[in-house]
Amino acid sequence: MRQFLFFIICTFSIITLDTPVVAQNSTGTCGWQAAREMAKKADPVLFNLRKMASEKKLQQYLQHNRLQDTDSLYTIPLVVHVIHTGTPVGSPDNPSDADITDMITGLNDAWRKNGPSYGGVDMKMQFQLAVRSPQCGTTTGIIRVNGSSVPNYVSGGIAIGTYPGSADEWTVKALSRWPNTDYINIWIVNKINGSSTGTGGFAYFAEYNSAAGDGIVINSLYANGASSKTLAHEMGHVFEMYHTFYDDAFETTCPRTDSCAFYGDRVCDTEGGLVEYVCTNTINSCTGLPYLIEDATHNYTVLNNYMNYTDCAWMFTQGQKDRIRATLFLFRQGLISSGALSPPPASSPATACVPTADNGLSPYYGVEKLEFNDLSVYSNSSLADSLMYIDRSCNQRTTVRRGQTYPLTITGSYLNPCWIKAFIDYNNDGDFDDAGETLISTFTFDGFVTANITIPSSGVVITVPLRLRIIADDPSFEPTACHLTGVPASGAGQAEDYGVIISSDPPLPVTWLYFRGKTIAKDNILEWATANEQNSKQFDVERSLNGTDFYRTGIVHAAGTSDHTNTYQYTDHDIDRLNSEFMFYRLKQIDIDGNYKYSSIVPLRYAEKKTVNSIVYPNPTQGSITLITGDHTLAGSTAILYDMNGRLMEKFKLTANSQQVNLAKYMAGIYFIRLNNGEVLKIVKQ
Repeated sequence: MRQFLFFIICTFSIITLDTPVVAQNSTGTCGWQAAREMAKKADPVLFNLRKMASEKKLQQYLQHNRLQDTDSLYTIPLVVHVIHTGTPVGSPDNPSDADITDMITGLNDAWRKNGPSYGGVDMKMQFQLAVRSPQCGTTTGIIRVNGSSVPNYVSGGIAIGTYPGSADEWTVKALSRWPNTDYINIWIVNKINGSSTGTGGFAYFAEYNSAAGDGIVINSLYANGASSKTLAHEMGHVFEMYHTFYDDAFETTCPRTDSCAFYGDRVCDTEGGLVEYVCTNTINSCTGLPYLIEDATHNYTVLNNYMNYTDCAWMFTQGQKDRIRATLFLFRQGLISSGALSPPPASSPATACVPTADNGLSPYYGVEKLEFNDLSVYSNSSLADSLMYIDRSCNQRTTVRRGQTYPLTITGSYLNPCWIKAFIDYNNDGDFDDAGETLISTFTFDGFVTANITIPSSGVVITVPLRLRIIADDPSFEPTACHLTGVPASGAGQAEDYGVIISSDPPLPVTWLYFRGKTIAKDNILEWATANEQNSKQFDVERSLNGTDFYRTGIVHAAGTSDHTNTYQYTDHDIDRLNSEFMFYRLKQIDIDGNYKYSSIVPLRYAEKKTVNSIVYPNPTQGSITLITGDHTLAGSTAILYDMNGRLMEKFKLTANSQQVNLAKYMAGIYFIRLNNGEVLKIVKQ
């Protein structure tokens, strides 16, 4: 049986690093690296395995899906927990609502590039205090709690994990904590590791994290508009951003530069170097050369990056934006579907049994991810979530149509073999015992299950929220909708509830007969047939390289209205360019009134897939480079050269698998070559 020991990244004892702690004018230093080093020290093998697993997912997304990001604007819910010491509002450790609002305004200015001094890119992500609580009540998004009863908090503040003379991190955060799938938690505290000035804040990465500690801690000294860049920095960590000076160790040496996507900060348009605290330095001590200009309009360098330690930070780069948004889509997509920014709904699902368990929380089993219609909620094991049962039905809801089929995918923690079950209380009577209410009931060795769920056309309650219950449990004993067993050695898994509303709209007027596919040479050929179409407009052909994230790759016009069988075909040409062995397809059938229905998923495998990366040399260069393409099919295609700001410099045709490109006419800086197969190569021009 596959079992991966779950080690909560945040539970550690602090150590003294060789790196000096230097206070900043307006940003403070960051405790993120100390947390990582403690987790690594506790279990180096597990830490590195988890780090590699999450990084692999991010890099695969960036390689295959990044260009399909439509750059939509997302607003992310926040909840701020002020852990004061009994002092009145407006005291140094109990900042006013106005100060907190100013801090969030500054955060949004930084991430949205609001103002003439801001450089880099607009992240197209902004943040707002929640107006709906997890219990479906109203809220201001600011919660104030007296933490003076927690031992050592008044004198020592919060510890990063544990620290002599400071209050235990988990005890402090447990005073007030909301679900990390629906909100980003921000704790404002009086001190961090005993100091009210040294550490500005700390945060944790997204994947394999613990709900008990996930979020951001901000020293109250920096909880205001003038110091809002501290929050902008820590928010970067929430979305898997490293420091620009990260060196895969203690952040005391020069980062590796031979493979920017796999070492250092894993971003290819930020210049590596040692940590900087002031903005007056002009020479990168790692290269001996002047810092490269990363924003030509403002003459900004990596010193002006929010993920550095200087107090002149004004920018994120495009590469950082790509990584942050990839993290949002992969690990924090529940923040997009969360209802926390809307007023409380008028009704809730009927009360159902609260699941019980014979054994305690499990580090191995739980509902890691639910994907259904527009819900994609990522969490963790029951131990990491600190709960065996979580009712998400207030903030995580989706609306479906009668007669429509939806793919439902449930992933268990760490893909361990497990029991997986799913139920919908279609008649809203508070149980899952009626005919048709069990959607999935299976034991899986693979740790996940995908099924096509057809919503009944009749006999269901419509327009009010119904309860969707998801269960993933230890494989030893079959769970029920109301009870999980587990075993003493590994504990019990988890049950999670979501809300489903069946709309009053009639079923879509299309009957599916089949949807299938095949691979011939370098083409994927999709075929499908329907019957009795009425007012059908088109089929969007959607492709995914991971079976989860689908993007439109083509459109096929539908028959409209027909009472006979209609057959369709679509060819996805030159699939070798995707550099992927597996491809997944589904159809989105769209009615003339905009309503739609998804087909089942068809997986196809390209057996001839070979991966050979393209390279450029010499790099850095003062003039020409040689470009060697690893994909022989690129010959005859067009490559694009652009600068740090995404401006097109030139296009050139690839006449062979090895050719020279002259960069002598361009000023010093960082440039990128984008190839037709999606590869992006970074060049440093000196």
